[in-house]
Amino acid sequence: MSRPFNLIVSCAENRVLGRDGRLPWSIPEDQRLFRETTAGSVPILGRICFQTWPGALADGRRPVVVTSDPSLARGGAAVAPSFPAALSIAQTLPG
Repeated sequence: MSRPFNLIVSCAENRVLGRDGRLPWSIPEDQRLFRETTAGSVPILGRICFQTWPGALADGRRPVVVTSDPSLARGGAAVAPSFPAALSIAQTLPG
């Protein structure tokens, strides 16, 4: 039996997710909620999100990064070649 998971998505009205390694907006309340919600969890992230989010490994997070770059499996992060593989890995991690 698999655990339930939460999906958190954030994008601008024009569907932009990020620009130049940063979010294209700054809403402190949303950022705080995101940090609190993901603390101690197993977030599944894309490579760019993982590389540009300084807190990806903070607050007890155990990220699974969807990438073909195995060098990103460090400091408590796991890597997966696809989203289905990332879900399978996330199911095995405590959280």
